[in-house]
Amino acid sequence: MKCEYHPAADAIADCSNCHIPICGICSNYGESDVLCDRCVDVVLTAKLVDEQSSQGEVHKKFRIENDEPAETPHKLTLEESIEKREKWYMAVVILGCLYIGFTLYSTLGPASVLTQQQIAAEEVAIDQLNLCVMVFWEIAEQLQNNQVPDESLACAESSDPNIISRVADDIIVTHPHPELLGYTEIFVRKSNPVPVFIL
Repeated sequence: MKCEYHPAADAIADCSNCHIPICGICSNYGESDVLCDRCVDVVLTAKLVDEQSSQGEVHKKFRIENDEPAETPHKLTLEESIEKREKWYMAVVILGCLYIGFTLYSTLGPASVLTQQQIAAEEVAIDQLNLCVMVFWEIAEQLQNNQVPDESLACAESSDPNIISRVADDIIVTHPHPELLGYTEIFVRKSNPVPVFIL
C-alpha cells in the first residue's frame, strides 16, 4: 500500500483518525495513535479552542471522532528541537566571530600611529626604491641596444657598483646589496631586459 500524500513511498501505518495510509514522513506519533499532518492540525486546533473556551471565551468546540484529542508530543518535540538547534547555531556563529576578532586583534595589535620621523623614513625608502627601479630600467635599455652598461649607473643607497657578469652570450647586471631595499635579489639580463625584484 502507498502513502496517500506521497504515492512513491510505501505506507507504514494508517491514520488513527481518518484511516488513510501514510508514510514515515507523514506519520505523527502520539501516546497511543498515529496521525497524518491534516489530523494533527485538527487536533491542535481543537485543543486551542478548548483552552480558549475554558478561559471564558465562547467558541464552538471542534472535535475529531475520538472523544479525547490525541497528544502529539512528536510534533512539539520537533519544533522544540528546531528552536534549540537554531540557538546552538547562533551561539556557534557568535563564538566564531569573537574568536576571529580576538585573533585579528592579537595578531595585528592595537592600532598604531606612525610618528613624523617614521613617515619621513618610509618616504625616503620609497624614493630610493623608485630611483633604483629607474636605474635598472636604464640598464635594461642599454642591454637591449647591445651596449655594455655603464658602471656609473648604480643605485644611490649602495656605494658599491653593480655586479656585471657574463654567461655565454648573456650579460647579467645584479644589485650588490638588494637587502638595503628589502629584496633578496635585484637583477636584469640581456636575454630578458626586464628588471627583476625578488622579495
